[in-house]
Amino acid sequence: MADLPLLKAALVCETVIQRADGVVSFINIVDRRMITAQGQDLPAEMPPHEWDFNLCLMFVSGIYVGKATLAVSVQSPDGLRKPIHSAAQYFDGGDQGINFFMRMKFTFKTEGQYWFEVYVNEQPVTRVPLRILYNPVRQVMPPP
Repeated sequence: MADLPLLKAALVCETVIQRADGVVSFINIVDRRMITAQGQDLPAEMPPHEWDFNLCLMFVSGIYVGKATLAVSVQSPDGLRKPIHSAAQYFDGGDQGINFFMRMKFTFKTEGQYWFEVYVNEQPVTRVPLRILYNPVRQVMPPP
């Protein structure tokens, strides 16, 4: 396996705050999201659900110096993979690195386990899990 930058963190969260001095805070780190629907006539299967969130990746160079291609794909519960990002990043070596925060508006079409797969120079680095759960709450109206 070729030398690659080192992964420092990989997560999904709702908000990223990055101060002017570079310090980063992640707010509401999520690995499960419950989609609740309320009503009388609810579908048995989850309807498509759109959600805004951040995929956060932090790397440090280590012995790697130079340009590297960072790619992300998503694997849905049915096993299908879809590329969602690919771009070159430059690594200076040592303790220098990059923070990659990708704000996403994603439509989840079914409940189940989603995986955000991360690659550097086409080598798998990690998979970030996100489980989507559907909770239909049926409201029963009392008779008049």
